[in-house]
Amino acid sequence: MEQEQGSKGIFLSIDWMTILLYVILIVWGWFSVCGACYDFNNPDLFSWETNSGKQIVWAGTSFVLAAALMLIEKRIYDTCHVTVQRPWSVIQGNYPFEMMLYLDVTVEGQPLQSHHLLAAFCDDEVRGVGEAKEAYGISYTAMRIHSRNNPHPPFDPVL
Repeated sequence: MEQEQGSKGIFLSIDWMTILLYVILIVWGWFSVCGACYDFNNPDLFSWETNSGKQIVWAGTSFVLAAALMLIEKRIYDTCHVTVQRPWSVIQGNYPFEMMLYLDVTVEGQPLQSHHLLAAFCDDEVRGVGEAKEAYGISYTAMRIHSRNNPHPPFDPVL
């Protein structure tokens, strides 16, 4: 069975530096617990009766959980579905300022298509609606964002 074009195997898509830092922090934390709670009467660091033994169980549990989460298919957790109740539109007369954005937006690795909707919101107000375009064989999204009093409004893009 062939892999999808552009998809990587699980071991190539992992951020190994983050994994290494995570392991270092876990080991460092375990040594800190060992040093803070060491009992000369019970020198077994891996015993369930000691704090270091309990800590190593939780560290092991976190490794198992992290491995299980990495095995979940990316398409399951890397998606966003929005149901639009009414068409998004901007009443341009209410907003004297505007700025133009040219965006490289992809949906599942493909350029934004005309049936996709992209909008910029400021609180609950629509301030801009994206439009899929193409020029010289390059796909892009153009979005004009409107504002009442600030030419650079904070906005939340929603796809």
